[in-house]
Amino acid sequence: MVANVMVQSFKNADGITVSQPATEDEALAQLKDGKLQGVLVLPPDLQQSFAEEGATTRLPFHYDNSDLATAGQVVGLT
Repeated sequence: MVANVMVQSFKNADGITVSQPATEDEALAQLKDGKLQGVLVLPPDLQQSFAEEGATTRLPFHYDNSDLATAGQVVGLT
């Protein structure tokens, strides 16, 4: 599954801690509360999106831009 491969790739990357909140709303609440620095949303239909010929898939990515140095690091990872 594409999502599992992506999650594992991030887990294997140096300097990244991966958490998987139960829902997108929960992840965004944690971002707002300062518990997360970035949220990459992997939609349920991700596998199908990648399977469609000629498809370009944009994944929703949210980050905390209140600390520009950290925001730059987070954005640089995506």
